[in-house]
Amino acid sequence: MSRGTALTEAVHGTRYKPWVYTPDFLFELVNGQTVFVEGKHSRWLRSNPEFSRLAAAMEQLGHRLTLVTEKTFTRADHRNLRILRALPNRSLEPAIRELIETQFPRSVSFGEAQRSFGLTRAEVYAGLFQGLLATDFSRAPFSDRTKLLRVDGDVSHLEVLPL
Repeated sequence: MSRGTALTEAVHGTRYKPWVYTPDFLFELVNGQTVFVEGKHSRWLRSNPEFSRLAAAMEQLGHRLTLVTEKTFTRADHRNLRILRALPNRSLEPAIRELIETQFPRSVSFGEAQRSFGLTRAEVYAGLFQGLLATDFSRAPFSDRTKLLRVDGDVSHLEVLPL
C-alpha cells in the first residue's frame, strides 16, 4: 500500500485532507544531526501561508526543517552560482590541469590566473568545480580581485551553504 493510499485511509471519515510532503533535501551535519531542507521563493510563501505550519508539525515529530529562500544567499552567491551553473563544459584539458597543479601559487587572484597563466574564465571556473581551486562564493561577485586558493582535489568549498 502506498503512503498516499495509507494516508487517505487513515483520515477517511474525518475533516482532514491528506497531504504527503517530501522535503527537497536531507542534510547530515558534521555533528551527526539531520536537517530537512526546503527551498521556496518568498513570494510563494506569502501566497501559501499555511505552509508555515509544516515546520511546527515536523518539530512535533522530532524533525528539524530549515527553510531556504532567495534571501538566504548574498547577491554575490546569486551571481557567482548563476555563472557557474551556466558553465557548459566543466572539464579541463590535461595540460591546463597540470599547469594549475604544478605552477599556480597557493593563492592567486582571478585576474592574475588569467593574465600570468593564460587561463580563460571558463578554465578557472572548471578548476573550481574540479577541486583544483577554491574561493568564497558569498564574499563578492567574481572579479579580477577574487582570491583563488590552490587546493588538491578538495571540493568542500562547493558544499558550504549559509544555512
